[in-house]
Amino acid sequence: MRIVILGANFAGLQALKKLRKIQKKHEIVVIDKHDHATMIPALPDRAAGIVSSLPLRESYNSLLPSGVSFVQATVESVDFSHRSISTCDGVVTYDVLLCCAGAAARPFPVDTGSIPVYSLMDLGDAEKIYESLSRYVNEKKGRDVLIVGGGYTGCELAGAIALSSFSPHLHITILTLDDSIIPFLTDSERALLEQELSQCGVTVLCNTSIASVTGETVVTQKGEKFTNPFICSAIGAVSSISHFSGLDEYSHGAPLPVTSTLQLANHPEVFVAGDMALLKNRDGTVVRKAVNFSKMSGATAGKNCLRFIENRPLLSFVPIDLGWVIPVGRTSVGRLFSKIPIRGKAGLFLHYFMSGVQNFSMKNFFAFVKISFREIFR
Repeated sequence: MRIVILGANFAGLQALKKLRKIQKKHEIVVIDKHDHATMIPALPDRAAGIVSSLPLRESYNSLLPSGVSFVQATVESVDFSHRSISTCDGVVTYDVLLCCAGAAARPFPVDTGSIPVYSLMDLGDAEKIYESLSRYVNEKKGRDVLIVGGGYTGCELAGAIALSSFSPHLHITILTLDDSIIPFLTDSERALLEQELSQCGVTVLCNTSIASVTGETVVTQKGEKFTNPFICSAIGAVSSISHFSGLDEYSHGAPLPVTSTLQLANHPEVFVAGDMALLKNRDGTVVRKAVNFSKMSGATAGKNCLRFIENRPLLSFVPIDLGWVIPVGRTSVGRLFSKIPIRGKAGLFLHYFMSGVQNFSMKNFFAFVKISFREIFR
């Protein structure tokens, strides 16, 4: 039997761990477009040059156990009816499939002409932002950085750039279509982040976005004009796989709807985890995107894949909210177990410390422990 795992970051690696006991009995194939796993929560820090890329990555050569086949390729489509996967290098068939391929940047809705738009979804994106922003500053191409999207990624990126060596040469503006940044925050949490962004020199413009681009002039929906800005898109994500067939109902780019056991309703041999899955709480509300939920769902999908093969009863996915922290500039807001508030340097310490705990190797763990203590004493 061939078991294929699409995506080998947080969810995929957790699923693989649960399948180790049968890897000698069955063929296990892992497909990922990268050759390394990435500590995604630290991408804004790398994009701003605050940390190096080394503690954010770990090669799959060191992470995947012997006997597991690894294919580095981009998945273009999945045909669930024929149990086949089309990649840039050919077709791979499967008997059981675990979809853990994560998300890709949502296409930017405005044609910006010759002005590039940078997204932040993986380490390659972070490196590209850092290198391109360096050239933008050194060659004095302009002074404006426009971050389109006022969610946690946009705010974290704005705060990181504001603390970087680029900051004295730039004016950073966040554009958001919402009434405020990060709408799910409480008023007091939002006020703290808005104050920090303001003190860092970041301007927040609400209820607006880029309306048009003519030559080097960018005009917002409210009429603000920027000349040759450096544009970063943080407007959300879509499925990293562009096409699925064999599904009764599916909205293009959306997460895949799954049962309580993380299976596709009409394809019980397919399990979905991480950002590819439309995960839900017990009350039916959608689970927010977070590393914890990716790892939890990956572990459950892996266990259920094993139980499916062994013809045993499957487990329901029960998400446990361990909490979250949003670092912005020199402060943070967050909640432990979704209830206990944590802010300021304590939150920054926890964010970087957990980036070490959730990381992929001991050397990366110690690198982030060092960073977490640096934040306490900065």
